[in-house]
Amino acid sequence: MPVDYFTLLTERGKGISDSEMHEVLKWVATLGHDLGDSDTAFDRFTDLYLEDSPEWIRQRTRITSEAEVKHSNPRIRSDYCRDSIKKMITEKIKEEATRRQYPERAWILRQVCDHLRLLEKKGELCSHMVKSKVGQDLWKMWGLFLWGPNWKDLRRQVQLDEAMKRLNFIEADTGGKGIFDYAGVLPTYIPELLSICSGPLSTSEIAATICQMISPPLAGMSHEDITDSPSQWTSVAEILEDMDLWIKIDSILTDDEKGVLEMLRESTPKPQIAERLRCSLRSVPNHVRRIIDKIAYLLVPVPAKGGGTFNKFPRIRK
Repeated sequence: MPVDYFTLLTERGKGISDSEMHEVLKWVATLGHDLGDSDTAFDRFTDLYLEDSPEWIRQRTRITSEAEVKHSNPRIRSDYCRDSIKKMITEKIKEEATRRQYPERAWILRQVCDHLRLLEKKGELCSHMVKSKVGQDLWKMWGLFLWGPNWKDLRRQVQLDEAMKRLNFIEADTGGKGIFDYAGVLPTYIPELLSICSGPLSTSEIAATICQMISPPLAGMSHEDITDSPSQWTSVAEILEDMDLWIKIDSILTDDEKGVLEMLRESTPKPQIAERLRCSLRSVPNHVRRIIDKIAYLLVPVPAKGGGTFNKFPRIRK
């Protein structure tokens, strides 16, 4: 009998035998090895499984509640919980890697997240979690409350590189405990950034912009270092909440490419993507680039000689 991961999280050991728990720990060990950080994998799984702090109770409840609502089949419900645990561990390992390499950025990201929630609680911001077709959380988008109920449909009028030219630099606080005066800056800076762009931004876009506006700059600052999705996917991430585009995307990708797209969105390690494509690790970026080029074409058609546009992908139906 396969392990029931829904029971694992709801019963927390009561309905799981020793042999099943051995299989779970073996799976966590393999996952941690593949992702390059077994310690963090075990630590975060233990937190999810055993911890009674509000953060981990909330995580357990969210996973099991979503599984119960979305799936009546026990096997599929268990798989959903297993995939959610995998996604959580993957995200925590990525966060830990960023924290170790760039601790300042990890601090800023935490402060930005805290202030986004605070501004939402005060009624100044709205948020929307973008989900995959199977219901997995991808990233959270933010907008101004004054934009009204249809704020998610807005398309930003000003891109981030142009918005940064209109923002004031954030002076680093060399004498304080933090990188800068978070409480004095973020409550007004975040709404100002959204107002300039005139359209929703993701958590990572807001945090990355703030990191780049600090003066003097943080060492080795790069937009991609703080994103919450794979860097190869970030360039087209903002289009994925548009379900009309999903219909078109589905029509131009091969079955293998659709599988890889799902794996990219779930932060699947590169070796597993190579296995799916039956290619070498070195060839994976080329395959990913072609997928992104196809999707990018939906937004920027290629001009044809004599006017009009040339359709490189004839399966697209407009």
